[in-house]
Amino acid sequence: MVQMSKSGWVVKLFKLPMLVALLFMGAMYGVGEYLDPYRYSFGSQALVSALIFVSGVIMVALGGRSFRRAKTTVNPLTPHKSTQLVTTSVYRLSRNPMYVGFVLWLVACAVFVGSWVNLGLIALYIVLTDRLHIVPEERALGELFGQKYETYKQRVRRWL
Repeated sequence: MVQMSKSGWVVKLFKLPMLVALLFMGAMYGVGEYLDPYRYSFGSQALVSALIFVSGVIMVALGGRSFRRAKTTVNPLTPHKSTQLVTTSVYRLSRNPMYVGFVLWLVACAVFVGSWVNLGLIALYIVLTDRLHIVPEERALGELFGQKYETYKQRVRRWL
């Protein structure tokens, strides 16, 4: 039986993008409630937040559905097990629509809480996601699909 150290367990958790997004949302709520003296509010704030959040849910769902239809892995821990290069549906707009969806969740949270400080947390999430998830996934996809993936990368942006 392999034992995982406490730090290895934490590292593995940070490789699960949806969990990281949810942790950031919790942190954003706390920052907005307790640490941001420059809060804002506007009419229809909750509605705007909900519309942004639903847009993110749609991006995540369409991305996941595309992977399931292609019968390839959606697991960010095993990009080397990909059997298909998915370039249809929302993957025509972004190489990482599920990550875009998670960022939309964070934007929705920032709008709902009304915190300017949370913009910094959104930027941090984007940088972490890019380094911890996207770069390794792109490396694995490049090794698996070669020129086909390089052509796709030239045609479609990483985020939007």
